[in-house]
Amino acid sequence: MIPDELEPLWNEGDAAFAGAPALFRGGSFEDIRDAFAAGNVVVHQEDGRPVGFATIVFTIGDHVGIGNLVVLKEFRGRGIASKLMEEAHELAREKGAKHSLMCIWDGGTLPDFYQKAGYQPIGVVMSREL
Repeated sequence: MIPDELEPLWNEGDAAFAGAPALFRGGSFEDIRDAFAAGNVVVHQEDGRPVGFATIVFTIGDHVGIGNLVVLKEFRGRGIASKLMEEAHELAREKGAKHSLMCIWDGGTLPDFYQKAGYQPIGVVMSREL
């Protein structure tokens, strides 16, 4: 699989975060290409077609940030996002991580999903324009 096949998923995910600060959008599609080249992307396929993916977006010590969790709308509700999270966690463990962080945009994502996956709030991200 080449990263270009992930672009339709990226576009759908990016549209879902319209208006969100860049921190919550996971960068650009070029960042996805870089993550793919570094082996930091997990992909779920149905009949050879990529329908979901997640990335490791940063590593700090033994912490990784999991981001860009995207599943095409017509494939949601099938447990694909949960499988992708588990695969991303396994990839992070293989890379030596002991902790995973997730930044959740209050205006658009599903905090309950992430809490069911074992994530707990540990602080508050604050922002201001410069």
